Amino acid sequence: PADDFSRSMGTIQRRLLRRALGQVGAQTAHRRWVAEQYRLRITHSLIAHPSLRPGADPVFGRYPLVTEDRPAILARAPAAKVEVVDFYSTPVHPFRGADLRIVCYEPGSCPNAEWLSERVISLPTNTMVREREIDRTVRLFDSLAA
Repeated sequence: PADDFSRSMGTIQRRLLRRALGQVGAQTAHRRWVAEQYRLRITHSLIAHPSLRPGADPVFGRYPLVTEDRPAILARAPAAKVEVVDFYSTPVHPFRGADLRIVCYEPGSCPNAEWLSERVISLPTNTMVREREIDRTVRLFDSLAA
């Protein structure tokens, strides 16, 4: 074991952890509500929502969308005051190009992952996302045709 293996959590950290654990149910419900709002209200034809198997009830840390128009969305988002990011924009994030070979990734070996990594964006689902943020996000996607 590491030298600090026998150390315990500090009093403040323990208190913060207890508080956070006590809020897990409310945070889970909120993240599900936000994801459902995105699913119902973002209807642009350039956007694909995650496919869910029957009976699946995911809790999204971030809500993923697939689009052929990622550069335009990412460019418009700051002016619209919408948080949109392109996490995992390579098959082995954060490696790109020749650096992929450092982790023994052979470009072209996972074409589905490569295709998806060029098109996926994600939206926040945390408790800071309220109706106002969802409305702005929906307006951003509605404006894509313009």
